[in-house]
Amino acid sequence: MTSSYRLPLAGALLALAFACMHLGSEYFDGGVRSHHVLNRADLPEISNWFGLIILPVLGWSFGVRLRNRPGTRRSIWVGLIASLAYGAALATSFELGATDITKAIFFGLLPLAIIAPIYRAECMLGFVAGMTFIFGAILPCIFAVLFASLSAALRFGFLAIRKRLRPNRGASTPASGSRR
Repeated sequence: MTSSYRLPLAGALLALAFACMHLGSEYFDGGVRSHHVLNRADLPEISNWFGLIILPVLGWSFGVRLRNRPGTRRSIWVGLIASLAYGAALATSFELGATDITKAIFFGLLPLAIIAPIYRAECMLGFVAGMTFIFGAILPCIFAVLFASLSAALRFGFLAIRKRLRPNRGASTPASGSRR
């Protein structure tokens, strides 16, 4: 195996081990849970078994990001740990029934999506992993994709608009007084 696959494979295997640990604890504690869509009994259930697919894919993408950005590994790890803590805080407040705190943390994702690049692989993996033991992997992944899409659209849209509105600094303009 070439060294270019070591970090992605390690990320995928660690995430798979985490998923197996989660599913093993559920399996031996009465069975693997399923969650109703939108928490409504009349809607279909989604099994936590999907974590065996979702978490390794997120782990692989995290490993690819680590491999491709060797000079910025510290910021990548900070993003992973911060999003892990954010997801764990959201899941814990929900589990404890602290609805006001849960709402504040959940709706805090909106301004966070504008300020921070939460579309990055480390943020998605951390957020989903932080919420996995309470909600499984699929529901947090759905929310992570929604907020990551919002974050990417806002950040890249803003950069594109700023680039169009800002004059090109390298080109001379008639107002600069340069003549040919």
